[in-house]
Amino acid sequence: MVYCRKIIQEMSIEIDNILSDFMIGGKKLSIIEQGSEVFIELEVEDAVHKCVSMDRGKWKYFCDHLEKIKLAVKNYLIRAREGTYALHLGKNLFVTVTHGVPCIDFRKWYLPKDGGFLKPSLNGVALKLDEFEALMETLIDINDDIPYLDSVIPCQYSHQNELNCQHCTQSAPMN
Repeated sequence: MVYCRKIIQEMSIEIDNILSDFMIGGKKLSIIEQGSEVFIELEVEDAVHKCVSMDRGKWKYFCDHLEKIKLAVKNYLIRAREGTYALHLGKNLFVTVTHGVPCIDFRKWYLPKDGGFLKPSLNGVALKLDEFEALMETLIDINDDIPYLDSVIPCQYSHQNELNCQHCTQSAPMN
């Protein structure tokens, strides 16, 4: 399981190395090395559970879909278009752009105990449009600090069909 730095500190688990920290408006993006893994963490500074962590594969998948996210934001701004854009990064983590509040939302989702559809949890970070723009401006610097990012192939690209995706421990929701 991937935990955010604040939660790790509360649990007294050692973080091997913080490679970089970037301020994105009122949010902090950190690149953290833990053992042989590297995680990209996005957090609200003064809130314990307002954070998300992504491994390199999820981050790369997010970066590969930035044009679609930008288009969803543009549709929201120009056309005030109703609807939702959702990108499943893997497991229970999604990036969404929805009508209503203009933001790009990185959030964990869950299945209610009584069944039904996935619902957003309280664990997540919403970037305001100016913060998303700041993220885009620093993206090259961020990606330069992530070791071996260019060689990462997100597992979503190797799934031949939905059945393979459901059995994948990296991308299947709620596994």
